[in-house]
Amino acid sequence: MRNALVLEANSPVSFRSSRRKEALTDSETARPRNMEPPYVGCYENRETCARKALAFLREKPEIALFVALILIFNLPVLFGGYWSAMMFQPGAVRNGEWWRLLTHPFVHLTWYHLLLDGAAFLSLYWSIVEKSILVRLAYVIAAGAGSLIASWVASPAISTNGLCGLSGIAHGLMAISAIEMLGGDRTEWRIGWITLILVVGKGVFEAITGRMLFGFLDFGLLGNPVAVSHAGGILGGLIAAHFLARK
Repeated sequence: MRNALVLEANSPVSFRSSRRKEALTDSETARPRNMEPPYVGCYENRETCARKALAFLREKPEIALFVALILIFNLPVLFGGYWSAMMFQPGAVRNGEWWRLLTHPFVHLTWYHLLLDGAAFLSLYWSIVEKSILVRLAYVIAAGAGSLIASWVASPAISTNGLCGLSGIAHGLMAISAIEMLGGDRTEWRIGWITLILVVGKGVFEAITGRMLFGFLDFGLLGNPVAVSHAGGILGGLIAAHFLARK
């Protein structure tokens, strides 16, 4: 409480009230007033939170489009199914269903598949510091193209099983985010290199072995994962970052 009671100086209640005020003051000053957490949340009131959310959407308005696409293409998941007509199928594309090239990343097989891929994609896209919306979208397209091409060339099984999901693009965005960190201070530089080595190493391992590094976590809810798709997304992201990232 900020309004202290008027009591005698030697009163124990006054002493405790004073100590409580000091504790409050210390706790308040321990957190800077201008602290901006890296997520849409805050320590202040709802109005401040709403302003931060709107500021974020003004900075990256396309993320609202991505959320909408993810929701639309995964409505069947609510009923235990998936939108097979929007998955990538080589034969269907050759027969003129070209839209599958664009829609397949947003389709997911189960709620667990959607949760993993959707959360990773949105959080990693949000972490990209590139200011140009065109460059950010180019990153997504490049990672998606790399993931699709690698899967199409190296995994004949997609001719029957198909391909869907955002994990390939998410891996590409992780590599791009790591490269962006290399231009920061010494701490960010170290984290960037560690992240880049880990994500590239993961992609190489999966491409060589044909197995997911964390396959024990799929619980049979991820269909038949295409391991090489992650390496393709990483490669596409690295190529895009090389040509498009600001030096």
